[in-house]
Formats: sequence, structure tokens, C-alpha cells
Amino acid sequence: MLHDAARDAFSLKEAAVLSGLAEDKVRREIEHKVIEPPAVPAGAARRLIFREPEILYLALINAVSETVELTRPARMAVYRILCDSAPYQPGGSPTYDAGTIGLRESIGGSPLLPGNDAQREWARSIERAWTTAVNPYLIVDWKRIMDDIAPRMALYRNGRSRVERDDAVLGGEPVFAGTRLAVRHVGGMRLKGEPAARIVEDYPYLTPDDVEFAALFAAANPPVGRPRSAAGTTPK
Repeated sequence: MLHDAARDAFSLKEAAVLSGLAEDKVRREIEHKVIEPPAVPAGAARRLIFREPEILYLALINAVSETVELTRPARMAVYRILCDSAPYQPGGSPTYDAGTIGLRESIGGSPLLPGNDAQREWARSIERAWTTAVNPYLIVDWKRIMDDIAPRMALYRNGRSRVERDDAVLGGEPVFAGTRLAVRHVGGMRLKGEPAARIVEDYPYLTPDDVEFAALFAAANPPVGRPRSAAGTTPK
């Protein structure tokens, strides 16, 4: 069972999909000790969790990678800025200690919600710190990056609440709650180019958001081992 702190966070693969940065590049940032995602208990092991500062950092690296290469010290400075300036939402979790970085995050809400006052203030705070600590001549539109990734993160979090796993249903394959419809089956169709509207016609108990979430889920959660047949289409 995952630690409570992980329920609202993302796995490494999910972080790669949501930020748009290739998984090997995400791993490189960790291996080079540029970013330090918190680790929480996951059964007998520990699991890295990625929250708003990590996703935002990875989205920045993805956005600028083709035009500018930030030095390792500059990348470390950016990550510190993102973590130290992250809004703490009332009712959220206590501060996490990620090495020397104070990670102030909320389980109950996200400062990246589109149009959120916390989002706008966070962007302004990052821009001020960036000018003095990173590069005053390189302009980054932080609000635009936030506006790009926030809807995907919200869609994914909302979609995850509809996913069920039951060993008695498709051998534990993740399905949409109340159905025998595999999430990866729907996501695979969308990733192959099937329009969301047509998928909803075939499965009217789904919404377009369900379909788009399924595509993200399938990309971030590839099947392990022998593929199973994607199953039934009738809600319970």
C-alpha cells in the first residue's frame, strides 16, 4: 500500500508523460542529482513521487531543450526555486524534506489549477527568483508552461479516481469503475488515432475526458508481461 503522500502525486513514468519529457531524460536528471523527488514507503520498498515542482521543472526542460541547454548548476537552481516557492495550500500535507529542499505541497489541492490565484502568484515568484538566481537575460513564460501542463495533470488526477483493479475482473487489469472495460484498451485506441467522439459512441458510458485520460494512462502505464485480451464492454 502506498503512503498517503503518494495518492495525489505521480510516478516517474506518469511525470514523463505529463511533462512531455522523455523518460530517459527524467531519469538522467535524477541520476545527476539535479532533482530530488521525495521517496515514500510503498509496501516493503520506497517509491519516488513527483508533484507540481518536479512536473513543472521537467516541463521547462522539455520546452527549452531544443533552443538552449542550461548548465547543471542552473538547472539545480531552477529546481530549488520551484520547490521553495511552491504555494502551501491550507489543509494540505506537511512540508516534505527532499534533501535540502523544502517541498511545500498540498494533498488537498493543486496550485496549478487553471486560473488559480496561487498559480499566478507562483509564476510571478518564480520569475523574480529566476532573474536573480539563474539568468536575467533568458525570459521564460512560466504561466504559459503552467497553463500547458495544468489541464493534463487535472485530467489525470480526476481520471485516476475512476480506475478500479480487481483480480476477479480481467485478472486485475485496470478498468473504468463499474465496468469491465480496460482503461488501456480505450487509451490504446485513442493513441492509434481513433477520435474521442467515435470511442464515446461505442462506449456511451464514457466521457471525452475519460478517453483522453485513458490515452495518458496507457502511455504512462504500459502492460507488464504477457498482454491480456482487453475485455468486455458492458457496465456492471
